[in-house]
Amino acid sequence: MNIQQKTSVNPGPICYSPEEVNFNAIIVVYKSKNGDWKGFTHPYGETTEANTRAEAIKKMRVLTRAYSDILRQYDNPSHLINGGLVDLEDKEVFNMIFQVKSNVEKLHSKAGKIDTKNYYAEAYRV
Repeated sequence: MNIQQKTSVNPGPICYSPEEVNFNAIIVVYKSKNGDWKGFTHPYGETTEANTRAEAIKKMRVLTRAYSDILRQYDNPSHLINGGLVDLEDKEVFNMIFQVKSNVEKLHSKAGKIDTKNYYAEAYRV
């Protein structure tokens, strides 16, 4: 079967917008099951852990900025852009956030943020 013939039987419950995005990545920070704060950037695949939410957000912004700068330096190679999520808990949180259409709309908005008690997400714009 060639790639043009492949179709998805069930693409899953992830909400998406067919409009073009105006951000480079999405930073997510959440309270993990063990009580620490974890963060990741999609689609780059960067991760961090911290004792506090603010510390995790700060670390993820620094990591994402540095990674984005390197990507631009090398003309945005796709094999470096699409790092993917490896950690199972990161994948669960990503799916939980993106199953809600209003969350996707908030990230696409001018504010580009979702801020709840247990997780924070922002659209990273250069």
